[in-house]
Formats: sequence, structure tokens, C-alpha cells
Amino acid sequence: TFTDTGTNTLTNNVYLTGGTNLARLNINGPVAMNGNYNLQVGNTAGSRAVATFTTNGAFWQAQVGYNNATAAGALFQSNGTIVITNSADTDDAFVVGRNALGAYGYYNMSGGILSNSTRFHVGMGGNGVMDMTGGLVTAPLNYLIIGRNNLGAGTNYGVVNISGGTMYGALNNGIRLGNDGSTATRMSVAVFNISGTGALWGGPAGNTARYIDMMNTGQTAPNVNRCILNLNGGTVVANQIRVNNITGLALLGLNGGLLRANAGTTLGNSFLDGLTAAYVYPGGAIIDSDTNLITIAQPLLVPSGYGVTSIAFTPGSGYIGPPVIAVSGGSGTGATAIAQIDFTSGQITNIIITSAGSGYQAGDTLTATLIGGAPLVAG
Repeated sequence: TFTDTGTNTLTNNVYLTGGTNLARLNINGPVAMNGNYNLQVGNTAGSRAVATFTTNGAFWQAQVGYNNATAAGALFQSNGTIVITNSADTDDAFVVGRNALGAYGYYNMSGGILSNSTRFHVGMGGNGVMDMTGGLVTAPLNYLIIGRNNLGAGTNYGVVNISGGTMYGALNNGIRLGNDGSTATRMSVAVFNISGTGALWGGPAGNTARYIDMMNTGQTAPNVNRCILNLNGGTVVANQIRVNNITGLALLGLNGGLLRANAGTTLGNSFLDGLTAAYVYPGGAIIDSDTNLITIAQPLLVPSGYGVTSIAFTPGSGYIGPPVIAVSGGSGTGATAIAQIDFTSGQITNIIITSAGSGYQAGDTLTATLIGGAPLVAG
């Protein structure tokens, strides 16, 4: 635990490992990393590690849940500014769930600022979950990517839930979901859930040319990336929402949140188009063109058939972060859910449906698989 009022200077890498006995690092006094060193929270086989920030920290790079299929880490930030100082364009700048299928990273942001340098990934080769209830994520220079599988095989997940605070996309490339192409043996699932008072901007404030991009590279059907943006409240401000490769699955769910065109967008003539589907759920579609003339060529559809309304669960124990909830099976598509946990007991307390999906039929059998979270007893 760092509690000094003066800056604590670190002169080497900081690795948190742990296992059945959880490793904890509490940073309650300012910390600065002196040199090209990493903060890694959960980086070895069987690791279970938690870092908590309530004040400022400057790190060359930071990885949470890294480099091993059974590594798990969680980072909690309630105040202060976390600054990533490496100016090189590298995947390891700040990443949650990285470099091994099964690796699990969790980032809980309830306040403070994350000041990115060049790249911010949630779910890159591993499984990453971010819960944002407050604070500010500043725009990285090059990339903000959710759900990217750069490995040879398997499926990884990137899930970001914003119910408060504000997140900005990258200066040069906006926001990408499901960035790398799928192959016959690999794919990514990328999900953004916006609710409450949360706000997501497709690029830096004032930028009129960056976009929210689903599936930036080629897909190999039928093993395609799945990219889903659920707007259940809050606000999404975008110059454009687009799909770069139409062979993937790209879904937009409009359920009471505000979708607003960024003032002065240069992409208004194709503001929303090319998605697999855009569904309007009972909360309704609220779209604000601001001062722009925008074109929405994307059909806005009423969901068909049945949707998922609840998922039964057992609480488990020892979770350091909420597991990914992967819904599969049935004849429909697009159902998504998130877990909530009690961080004291490590038990699952609730599973919230963030999209009912569309096209499910009576008699369908669906499966909800819990992935990651590093429980001692799985739910």
C-alpha cells in the first residue's frame, strides 16, 4: 500500500501475481514509474491480482490480465489521474485482457481520469471487461479498440459498460469494434452497453471526421466477428456509425438512449448505414441531428419473434470482476447480458439483460456461458 503524500517513485516493473490468495496493491499516494517499465496486474498462470487507485499514477505501460490463459487481474480507479507515458504506437500501452485466450482483465472506473497515450484495448486476444460509472477516459492518439483477436485460434470477448462518465474515441481512428479479421479458427465478440448518464464519443471533442467502426478488416464466414452497440440510456455522439466489412455481424440496439450526430460532422451523408441490423426496442429511438443534415439509410427495425428476458444463475464465490456472459443457441441473434458482483464476497448478485435480441422462437434452447472473473467457485 502506497499512502505517502509525496510521490512514490518506482524504478522497475511492478508485477502482481497472487493465486488462491489474492495479491493486492493499494495506491493511495501518488506514484510515478521512473523508466520504461510496466505495471502488470495478473500476468502468470493461475494469478489473481487486484490493484486499487485513489490518486495519481504515471506508468510507461499497464496491462491487466496478461500473457497467460489462466492469468486474471482487476484494476479499480475511483479518483486521481492514471497517465500512460509511452508515446510509441504499441498494443501494450494500456490493455485489459491481453495476449492469451482465457486471460481475463477487468477495469472498474468510478471516478478520476485515464489519460491514454496511443492505444487503449479492452479484450485483445484475451477477455476484457470494463465497467465505467464515472470519470473520464481521454482520447488516445491512435486507437480505442474493443474486442480484437490477434491470435491464431479461438474466440475472445471485449465488453464495455458505460453507465456514467465520458469516454472519447481516438484522434486518428475513432472507435473500433472487432478490429482484426476473423479466420476459420478465430473470431472476436465486441459489445458496448451505454446506459444511465454514460456518454460515448466516437472521437475527441470537436473532431468531425472520426467514426465508430465495426469490423475494420476482412471476415471469413461463417466464423465472423460479432459487434454490438446497445444504447439503453445515456448518449452516443458520433460523426458516423459504419461497417467496413459487411460479412460480419454488426448490430445497433436503440432502447431509450440518445444517438446524436456530432456538430459539424463531415460524414453526415452516411451517418448510419451498412449494419446487419438496427433494432428499436420498447425504450424507443431518440436521434438528434444537432445542426447537421444527416442521412440514415439504415432501416430501423422492430425486433421479431421472442427475446431473452432473464437468465438464471448461481452466485459462485471469489470473483475479482464480473465474468463475460456469452449467450448462444436458438434461432435468433443479438441477445447480450452483463453480470454484477459483490466485490466484498466475490459473488454474482445479478445478471442484467442489455439486449433481448431478435428472432428467437418458442422452444429455442439458449445457453449462457460465464467466462472469466477468476472465481474460486464458479457460478
